Amino acid sequence: MAFRFHELNVPGLIRIEPAVFPDHRGWFSERWRADLFLENDIGPFVQDNLSRSETGVLRGLHYQLEPAVQGKLVQCLTGSILDVAVDIRRHSSTFGEWVAETLSAENHRLLYLPPGFAHGFLVLAGPALVQYKVTAGYVPDLDRGIRWLTGCNGMLGTQVKLELEAAGIPIHATDVDVDITDRITVRNTAARIQPDWIINCAAYTDVDQAESDSETAYAVNAAGPENLALTAAAAGAKLIHFSTDYVFDGTSYVPYRENDPVSPLSVYGQSKLAGENAIREHCPEHFIFRISWLYGVHGSSFVDTMLTLFQEKDEVAVVDDQWGSPTWCGQLARNIVRLISRYDGQSANGTFHYQDSGALTWYQFASAIYEIAQSRGVVERPVALRAISSRDFPTAAHRPANSRFNTRRASRLPGFEFFHWRENLEEYFDERKTLYD
Repeated sequence: MAFRFHELNVPGLIRIEPAVFPDHRGWFSERWRADLFLENDIGPFVQDNLSRSETGVLRGLHYQLEPAVQGKLVQCLTGSILDVAVDIRRHSSTFGEWVAETLSAENHRLLYLPPGFAHGFLVLAGPALVQYKVTAGYVPDLDRGIRWLTGCNGMLGTQVKLELEAAGIPIHATDVDVDITDRITVRNTAARIQPDWIINCAAYTDVDQAESDSETAYAVNAAGPENLALTAAAAGAKLIHFSTDYVFDGTSYVPYRENDPVSPLSVYGQSKLAGENAIREHCPEHFIFRISWLYGVHGSSFVDTMLTLFQEKDEVAVVDDQWGSPTWCGQLARNIVRLISRYDGQSANGTFHYQDSGALTWYQFASAIYEIAQSRGVVERPVALRAISSRDFPTAAHRPANSRFNTRRASRLPGFEFFHWRENLEEYFDERKTLYD
């Protein structure tokens, strides 16, 4: 028998073991026969491709979009690789399941991946010369990889996850199940999923608690991003990370630019700045988005707090001497997905300031929340709002008085769109109604 075909535990994946005939000159082996392979639903093929990699090289999970979705027949002609195949067929009963196979010049095995699978490999012994027979030609503009989303159950992480899924982009989403403060865990996770993008939505966000729990704040906000940056750099992946307006002291009278001097007033701000610096040091291809006053439907925020107080209190006092602009998770998540989908490697990366258009105080924001909530029947009782100064509302952590950003640099990123904070707040209430109804 020239070939033995073994279906693996994810249907569609087939290991092929060709017969090898040794003699005094060496050995002979058939590697492909159109008739036998088609009988086993393998092929037909239209192109042969080769790649060469040294020991330790990680080629991340990748796949091609329609209309050039590929089936692949993979073999290692020299050296040895650990090849990983993941089912990314969204309606498959085995969606997200994966198989790892060692392919080498010594074991002569081939691995067939039908259309709808992503694959990548780690070179165990190089140089590794890997051949791919493919059912559709290589189209660089349609080539994509797996995205790793951390903090997927948080307010921003949930929104980014939903937008990625809506765009049909395969993701590996993790939360507390993968501890980003553990470097070995992060490295092993990346080795298994082989991402080409890492989107870090994990963060310690309790600003006041951080003053008495700096160890945890620094672990999550500084050590975690450093681990992700080191791992992203080693894997050749791009890293998206979210920072904060709290890296500034708020004494500027104009909107902050990315290169303005930083001077955090709180442990939270200091821990986030340490995370930024670690990313800049270790990961060349990074996008750090400083955001402010984040809110969304999938977690607690200032908007959520105000809506609760409007139901419970006859009077609500809100500070009126801290300026900034909110950031609605919905539009931010859409922009992040557009960046990932459209990034061509030519656009600038680095640090970017991001918030909704327009400027206001917390008191003005609270007034708008109340007005819209009343007009939509979310709040049906009269509530008096009272403007106070920050001195009248002491907190454990100092807040910047000015959190306004100049967002011109971010506005030039592929696909990015900015809307006025009032427009986004109205859309938040639309989304909230859909979620709760």
